Amino acid sequence: DQNSDQTSIPNTPAVALSEVPHGGINKNGLVVEAKPQICGTKLIYAKQDGNIGALDYRTGKRLWYNKHGNLSSADWPRMRGFTCIYDKDLDADLILLPTANGVFCINSYDGSILNSRCGGGKLGEYESRVSPQFFNNTVYVATIYPSGIEAYDFLSGKLLWHTQLPGANPWNNFVIDQERQLIFLNMGSPTNVQVVDNSKKYKYSGSLIALNSKNGKIAWQFQEHSRDSWNHDFVGQPILSPRKINGKDIVITFSKSGSIYFLNRDNGLPALSIKEEITDFGDFKYSSKKSIVPKSLLDSNYYNFLGKDCKDCSLNTRIFGPIPPILKLARVFEGRSGGPQWPGASLDILNNLLILASNHNILYTTYVDFIPNPLSLLPQNSLIEEVCTSCHDSKGRIKGLNTNDKMIIPSLFLTTKIHDLSSLSRYLKSNNFHKKLKLNDQELKNAYKAFNEYDKKLIKNNQYQYVSSVIEIDVTDKNIYSKRGPMGKITAISLDSGEIVWQIPAGTYKLNDSETIIGSPSYGRITDGGNSEGISFYTGSYDKKLYAINNNDGKYLWSADLPASGSALPLVYNTPSERWIFVIATGGRIANDQSDSIVAFRQKLLNK
Repeated sequence: DQNSDQTSIPNTPAVALSEVPHGGINKNGLVVEAKPQICGTKLIYAKQDGNIGALDYRTGKRLWYNKHGNLSSADWPRMRGFTCIYDKDLDADLILLPTANGVFCINSYDGSILNSRCGGGKLGEYESRVSPQFFNNTVYVATIYPSGIEAYDFLSGKLLWHTQLPGANPWNNFVIDQERQLIFLNMGSPTNVQVVDNSKKYKYSGSLIALNSKNGKIAWQFQEHSRDSWNHDFVGQPILSPRKINGKDIVITFSKSGSIYFLNRDNGLPALSIKEEITDFGDFKYSSKKSIVPKSLLDSNYYNFLGKDCKDCSLNTRIFGPIPPILKLARVFEGRSGGPQWPGASLDILNNLLILASNHNILYTTYVDFIPNPLSLLPQNSLIEEVCTSCHDSKGRIKGLNTNDKMIIPSLFLTTKIHDLSSLSRYLKSNNFHKKLKLNDQELKNAYKAFNEYDKKLIKNNQYQYVSSVIEIDVTDKNIYSKRGPMGKITAISLDSGEIVWQIPAGTYKLNDSETIIGSPSYGRITDGGNSEGISFYTGSYDKKLYAINNNDGKYLWSADLPASGSALPLVYNTPSERWIFVIATGGRIANDQSDSIVAFRQKLLNK
């Protein structure tokens, strides 16, 4: 090891000791997102197709490689974790592996099914993609299709309870507060936005949910958007903060909206300032929250970036109002790729910091709508026929969606599901696209009645379809960077005050002309280095590097090359004399960024 004589460890680059292919990960474009783990003396890694393997962590030599179960979707969403536990009675390290067919209980010695545990070696039948949790001889499993969480007796495999959480899915790893015996579980955006008039799809979406670990009953729920279709998932594993705020224990959670919430573990109430708004569209009410402290990571005005084009398109495509964004709206947003992402954040106990990577300025122009299917003529009414159809399609089609016309005119289907008569009248008089129309109150009343019958008939007979159009802004356009700044950032937030302490660009990436841009989109994570040194390790930027960061000031200490972008959380494993850093490097986010490797780095540590 060329670092063996170094005495200043934080500034000493780690040495890449091995780059180990592990199973043809990217032959089909698969991206591994499960963090590797040390289980006993072995390095364990797992893929989303049910394959799991073990390596000698010092040499990279494969010890075993087996397949258990599968996932129903080979590429997306991806399996994001597994769990290693030590069984004292067996004096053995065990692995709990989530698959499409339940959770397998595996012996880490040889990768075989352990029949003496988990009721014969497997728990449940439903698909799970996140790390099971083990507590009080109970295994907790978050499932999808159906969405929910289950508890099993570790020995017998008996199902103790099952709580369904329909309408959204838990895509991210969860955590248990063992003192309170509470499970904290993040939920994604609605899974069935294509369904009209189904309020249940929003019931648990975009939320942090606290459940009683003894019986699965919901203790409390904190929801950001009451009717979210912005793809504002709650992401990452919730974090149990070691620091109290106003004497209260805190759980921290993250939203793709850019908000970070510090919540009271006992009741889910915000411990730091948030802003809450309620918008009333007649029969349709919409509530939304946004963190004030910490300041939202996505606080720019994205409409200003597009300038005149966006202002033109918003005149009529926001015909039913800027909120709610659930039925008919063209918008520019960062929901699916902006803000904090699935890896979540890391804690630096030494400096009392929460540290996370987030995406910025990755913009989408999107349009969502519902249209009749089959196409249906608008109801016969003089106002509708003479005024409305002068702009809107008479058969419920959307104008301008598939053309270069920047003016998209939505279908009038579902007008009465968004507005009652009074709110529609108010809106038409104030909206730029309609305010010049001279509308007679009685004419509008008659037209509204006709629209209401039209809507009810189509919904009752299920004669409609969901329409979505998405165009991503080109992230390789250097003009975006010059106008808006980094595509990715790393932020440190005080655990005591919630204030941003420092913020830096996240790595680099190159444009098509090889020009280097500072601040890359990122799908990796910050991992604390341990040993109370205040050092973190970051990977996931498009420059295919591993970075060491000084948590005190946010400065990069060193970097090392990878065969592809890091795709999972790095694992840091410290022994008394060495630090090992293991990186899953499968890339897969951009062209020419694919690999099939685990890369191991080693540092000599000072004797304390």
